[in-house]
Amino acid sequence: MVERSCILVHICSAEHILTFIFQANKEKRGVIFKRAESYVKEYRDQEKEKIRLARLAKQDGSFYIPAEPKLIFVVRIKG
Repeated sequence: MVERSCILVHICSAEHILTFIFQANKEKRGVIFKRAESYVKEYRDQEKEKIRLARLAKQDGSFYIPAEPKLIFVVRIKG
């Protein structure tokens, strides 16, 4: 009888732990999703700004040259 009640206690505590983990993961997914939404909004805003600047330059009769990605090569010579 003691073993059976002990097993039931472990099963109940395991279920409690699983529900707690599930709830924590659900909250993390929500935070990650909101962060991803903010990144998407930022990228859309950047694209809209590029289009706006190109149109403005065309309206003024000049040219818009978009910024190029910055790339740096670093070589370390040891010896």
